[in-house]
Amino acid sequence: MDKDLNYLRIKKINNYSDNSQGEYVFYWVISGLRIEDNFSLKLAIEKANQFKKPLLVFFGLRDGYYWSNWRHYHFLKEGLFEFLENLKKLNIAFIVKKATDDEILSYAKKAVAVVSDEVYLSGAKKRQESLAEKIEVSMYLVENNSYYPVNVVLNKKANFAWQIRDNIFKFLDLIKKDFFLEKVQVNSLNFFQNFEKEDIEKEFNKINLDKKIYFKKFIGGESKALEILNEFIEKKLPYYSKFRSNPEKDFTSNLSPYLHFGNISPVKIVKEILKKYSLKDENVYSFFNELLVWRELAFNFVYFDKNYYNFKSIPFWAKKTLDDHKSDKRDYLYSFDDLEQGKTHDCYWNACQKEMVYFGKMANYMRMYWAKKVIEWTDNWQKAYDWLVKINNKYELDGRDPNGYLGVSWCFGNFDRPWFERKIIGKVRYMSSKGLENKFDIKKYVEKINRELNLRTKDLFHR
Repeated sequence: MDKDLNYLRIKKINNYSDNSQGEYVFYWVISGLRIEDNFSLKLAIEKANQFKKPLLVFFGLRDGYYWSNWRHYHFLKEGLFEFLENLKKLNIAFIVKKATDDEILSYAKKAVAVVSDEVYLSGAKKRQESLAEKIEVSMYLVENNSYYPVNVVLNKKANFAWQIRDNIFKFLDLIKKDFFLEKVQVNSLNFFQNFEKEDIEKEFNKINLDKKIYFKKFIGGESKALEILNEFIEKKLPYYSKFRSNPEKDFTSNLSPYLHFGNISPVKIVKEILKKYSLKDENVYSFFNELLVWRELAFNFVYFDKNYYNFKSIPFWAKKTLDDHKSDKRDYLYSFDDLEQGKTHDCYWNACQKEMVYFGKMANYMRMYWAKKVIEWTDNWQKAYDWLVKINNKYELDGRDPNGYLGVSWCFGNFDRPWFERKIIGKVRYMSSKGLENKFDIKKYVEKINRELNLRTKDLFHR
């Protein structure tokens, strides 16, 4: 394997050349709202300097999704505000607009070259590919939010985490971490409309959002991501292996929303942790297993499996065992509305559902229990799959993400093995409320969620 894998992050996705007659280099940012370890921005600056042209960074706002709500977009806006100010310091122009694909095309056609963040989910990926065919200038995608280029560790769909785990840790040092941004030679602030926060606000006012889903625990942006990372390294990482699955204690990193929105890179996280700790530390190894092995597995999953978002993604044995038990009597059946509102007989499940609905972040271990129970409480496992994806994408700050799709699929047997056969779920791994009680103090978790809900009653579901 090559001594430096960073250059493999870049791929050209059309057959056009850089156009030296273009007016600027165009960075269509999708999930790179940061300065540090932003490999797409690095390439865009290098292209601008090569041709001695200004650099225009552009973010296009879209709405109309089932999960278009103020929680997600408010977190996004906070990151956009900070990215705007940081780009100004680098003399780089940044424009944020509610834009159609045709408007983005009009910007791209005038460019020397187009750079964008590699995305793996099908909708955004198709938009990039469509743009690349129409612009008649070169378009580069940069794998900006994974630690490794997705097809380097395993150039096919993985079926189990162990298939990539050894390579993930073996080649950890091959990712070059001494990140450096050139200074732009042409001050692009002199060439484009100077966007301010007020201009971004105006664009946000044009989009149609569900404003009932508003409150969130976390503030978006690169500086907040770095603050949370530092807090994790100093106060939580030394106890991570012991307490990561204890939701009442909250020793997880809380970085998943920031990774999802591109406010921080996994390269930055690894770099900062290894400044202080060794990979031999059991807490570091345990955390990297989540950050690198399972997260990189999620990228592999959505990259190679076109059915990543639906029940067709699960293996044959899981489909068969669930079908074999589809007529089993359910002790409880709930409607979508009952589940969404956390109105079940199970106070543990209700607590984690409300944590997600009201705060946008569910404790990691509870996510597994949450999904497993919906399979048991729904009269059709395929319907359960669809409902889980919808609820996760609608409420989780880190929803609509490869990790979320992998998490749901795993709960139906993907990347897992057959277990002892039970009613309803067959040979799919089972989780019980008794198991929660034996593993940690689940009642303290419920008390914590209820306490937080009481403190935030006036803020919930309205601005």
